[in-house]
Amino acid sequence: LPLARRMLTILADTDRALAVGEDEALRLIRTKMWTELCADGVAKIEAKGLIFDPVKMEAITTIPSSDDYPPHTVVEVLEAGFTFKERVIFASKVVVASELLDA
Repeated sequence: LPLARRMLTILADTDRALAVGEDEALRLIRTKMWTELCADGVAKIEAKGLIFDPVKMEAITTIPSSDDYPPHTVVEVLEAGFTFKERVIFASKVVVASELLDA
């Protein structure tokens, strides 16, 4: 678990580096690292469009619900979360649709 946690922070740094510039060698290293983490039991937490789960997700902010996103639905993932063999390593940081309140 500690190794997976450290590798996921490196993976996040790699993703940030790739976001500012295309680098094929860096992309290949990132792919290889992710493949090895997955083989060891690491999985990305799926969140967008799903019902908010406080065990796996941290609501950073809320926005009013809509037809596309009913109350308690994850609208956007701000930072991906990960599990290791079903145990949460990092919770997903998300934006959640909230119920509309009458004024």
